[in-house]
Amino acid sequence: MESKSDYDCSICINTLVFPVKTSCGHLFCMKCMEKYLEQSPIQQCPMCRTKVKLEKLKVDKNVWKEVKDLFGDEIKERRKVVEEEIRKEKNIVKLKVRYGNKYELLKSFKTTKSGYENKHRWTVYVALGDKKVEAGSVIKSVEFKLDDSFGFTDIKKNFGPYEYACNGYGEFSIPIKITWQRWLKMEPATLDHPLKFEGKGSHKSFIVRVDKTLLEEKTGVKY
Repeated sequence: MESKSDYDCSICINTLVFPVKTSCGHLFCMKCMEKYLEQSPIQQCPMCRTKVKLEKLKVDKNVWKEVKDLFGDEIKERRKVVEEEIRKEKNIVKLKVRYGNKYELLKSFKTTKSGYENKHRWTVYVALGDKKVEAGSVIKSVEFKLDDSFGFTDIKKNFGPYEYACNGYGEFSIPIKITWQRWLKMEPATLDHPLKFEGKGSHKSFIVRVDKTLLEEKTGVKY
């Protein structure tokens, strides 16, 4: 690397601590990138939008050695803070929450009196990416707010599967509210999903951090 700034994280703008390198070649602090991807609905590099998978990010040992050799004293305190954070996270389970809409172009459909072919079927949904845990163990309810043209706008699901299916076509966004089980002591998650009528639909995700001991106690699932 040619200058000190080459060793800076593009998220926190500080010298890299436990650096990870994306497939597109950009460097970030491990914890900075983890937090960014956990809160981002689309898993992509914040610099160039190349797709990035959180689970595939590993500390680049060569770059980390260079950083310690060049800036060991400078990063000493930040390194201690990060190491303590890593230690505490050993008792944290990261649950992936997926949401979006499935899409299907129907082969068999009804034609309205006006001649409209109602052949588009979409399903808006919320689901857990972790198959070990039943969604209802952490999700109390999910609310979907539909466009006023439906005549009824609020769909509330108190039990899984947390989804709503409809035939029709229209480009609009669906606000989603996820209320968590009380034991999680978390504020509801509010999302907004624009329907997509092509391919298999559109899907996004985010991470919820849950205390491992408490999760195992409430679900009976061992991690």
